[in-house]
Amino acid sequence: MILFSAPPSRPALACEPTAVIPGYVPPTPIPLETQVAGASQSAEIVLEGIIESWVAGPGMDSILTVQVERYLKGHGPKTVKIQGYFWICAPNFAFSEGSRATFFLNGDASSAEPLQSQSWYDVQEAVAAGVRNSTGQRPAAPNGTYNIVWLSLFVTVLLGWGMFIRYRRNISNAEKHEE
Repeated sequence: MILFSAPPSRPALACEPTAVIPGYVPPTPIPLETQVAGASQSAEIVLEGIIESWVAGPGMDSILTVQVERYLKGHGPKTVKIQGYFWICAPNFAFSEGSRATFFLNGDASSAEPLQSQSWYDVQEAVAAGVRNSTGQRPAAPNGTYNIVWLSLFVTVLLGWGMFIRYRRNISNAEKHEE
């Protein structure tokens, strides 16, 4: 009975430190500026954002929902979905909701399909400066900030239309009273 009523098991990933081989000399790390420049050139979109949710996807891929704080390259909406190989042991990355990261992506931000992740870094001013130096683009707010302009224009037109109809009604009522 317990087997039938228990929820199905879900796959999990675990990290375990690896033993260091005696005499092993790690390779010289590539400077951050060089890493960022290469990733910036090959990515269509670079953004900084806050992770709202993380959902395991097909295979080893996962899908993140990210609230965009600013676009460092390209432009797009306030919220995007990002698909990629986000494994728990990745350096400098946490899957908890509310964590911040800089993502290097490919895809169409206005499409319903998730953007494809190339790489990511912790949000750092050095990363943002590296992207800016590599692309020449200054950070930009998500497209949603411009919705306020369109909304205010719509409200103005709507109020104007309402005032026009009211004016026409008053004229019509005045003409009826004159008769």
